[in-house]
Amino acid sequence: MKSNFIDITTSDKIGIITFARNESLNSFNYEMLEEFSNAITEFNNNNDVNVILIKASDKSFAAGIDIKELSKQIVKDSFNPEIYFRLFKSIDKCSKAIVSCVAGYTIGIGFEIALASDIVLAAHNAKFGFPEISFGTTPMFGGVSRLLKTIGKAKASEIVLTGRAIDAYEADSMGIISRIVALADLESEAIKVAKKIATSSPKVIALGKDSIKNAECSTLISAIEYEQKNTSIALLDNNLKIYLTDFLKKNT
Repeated sequence: MKSNFIDITTSDKIGIITFARNESLNSFNYEMLEEFSNAITEFNNNNDVNVILIKASDKSFAAGIDIKELSKQIVKDSFNPEIYFRLFKSIDKCSKAIVSCVAGYTIGIGFEIALASDIVLAAHNAKFGFPEISFGTTPMFGGVSRLLKTIGKAKASEIVLTGRAIDAYEADSMGIISRIVALADLESEAIKVAKKIATSSPKVIALGKDSIKNAECSTLISAIEYEQKNTSIALLDNNLKIYLTDFLKKNT
């Protein structure tokens, strides 16, 4: 798949997406969003990929939507938000684990992608925020809902309604990210995490992710019941039988 603004590679069952519109701090125009959506979908349908890793430059993960392009579209009444929403839904529909390693500016759509990821490793220089309120709109892709569910109404309201950016340490204390990693080690640590996940059965990875997503929007009792249903499916997976057979051979 030819792409102008992202680089796509695979290694050790990991599908790697690198944002490469560095001249604009990886701000997303429509074409870049379409390329990103296609890459997520392609990896999600690839049986040789178990995990998706998203990364960018040390200076900027993604600095929001391309304001120049957006301004021209809105002024000409040619902006169709439904097209943008549809493209971003590929990340919501993805059954593969998504690991994002973020550094520098992680704002607007960059923050949205981080919030939609399963695991987020952040460098010390990462800055998170939704500046949309300052130019007359709100986050586009579910970021408000995801942020509120993660950190609660009061803190989410301050970030969304004031546009205040937060650093990696505050994001870590709020549970927005998985952990902070030294910038020099960020990519190698993210690859290590992705490789660890990639050794597991794709079916079980999908079931685990499904249980987590369901628990986010369910009562405790219904979430436990759903989790047990997925566990029952996992217990019948042939990979588990192979693993336990090997375990018994080594330990008897």
